[in-house]
Amino acid sequence: MPPKPDFRAIIAAAKRKYEERRRGDAPRRTSGAVTDEEQIEAGIRWLKVALLPLLTEASTVLAGEKIELAVHPSFDVHGTPHLPDVGFQCLGPQRAGRWGLSGRPHSDKYWIRCDGESFEVGIGGDPASAPQRFNPKVKLSDKRVDDRLNDAICACIQSYYDNLDSGG
Repeated sequence: MPPKPDFRAIIAAAKRKYEERRRGDAPRRTSGAVTDEEQIEAGIRWLKVALLPLLTEASTVLAGEKIELAVHPSFDVHGTPHLPDVGFQCLGPQRAGRWGLSGRPHSDKYWIRCDGESFEVGIGGDPASAPQRFNPKVKLSDKRVDDRLNDAICACIQSYYDNLDSGG
């Protein structure tokens, strides 16, 4: 059996590379306009480096509580008017109903989309088609970025438990 990967080391290495890229990109960004493709790629990189590792860690912990964290990255946005995003939602175990399985308890859907310079958290629906609420944008340079990401994940988990009584 192959050895288990050291996710903490992988995250640290990816984060280091990301920070190095950001420092290297700073002079180039101030010298000229950033294209849409550059912004999309920067948004995808940020979502992969900053958000996906947090969701993976949360998913591992939630699995111990028999709750699945369904994560849906949407990075294939080139040539569309959409920004890259990652959707996530807590899903509980199947419920037994009178006639068999009757569904799963779930949280509201949360979406984090990024334009390479800032991100915003959406709640409900699908960012490409359905109406939803979006929280104010947060600049990636903001010192509270990690707190805002953690707040979004915590809100998703809280939404799961809030919906348990309503059958959601």
